[in-house]
Amino acid sequence: MFGSSLQWVWRAYTSGLVSLTNHWVEAAMKPCISLFFISVLLTTAAAQSDETSPPAPLTRLEYHSVLTQYQPYREQVLIPWRESNDMVAKIGGWRMYAKEARQASAPQAQPEASHGAAHE
Repeated sequence: MFGSSLQWVWRAYTSGLVSLTNHWVEAAMKPCISLFFISVLLTTAAAQSDETSPPAPLTRLEYHSVLTQYQPYREQVLIPWRESNDMVAKIGGWRMYAKEARQASAPQAQPEASHGAAHE
């Protein structure tokens, strides 16, 4: 039903029964209208072919909330900045943090076998 009415409009447009008033508008709009009708016809053809194919098996949907791992905001205890700086100085300052980061990123060294281990 829908496809036949579109075909009638398309035939009326291409035969000249329906025309746009301005030549430049018609020249610009004709490709757009053509693409529109082609896409509608292809869509209706695809919909008709889908009706004849067997339905796809149903799958069970599962819902997992992204909020299950949510932890609400907790106010942190603030200490005076001088006390914080003194604590960092006692630990070893920025060099200690750099050493920890370097050790964490370095690959674990494998112990070397002694020279005589291969002969045993």
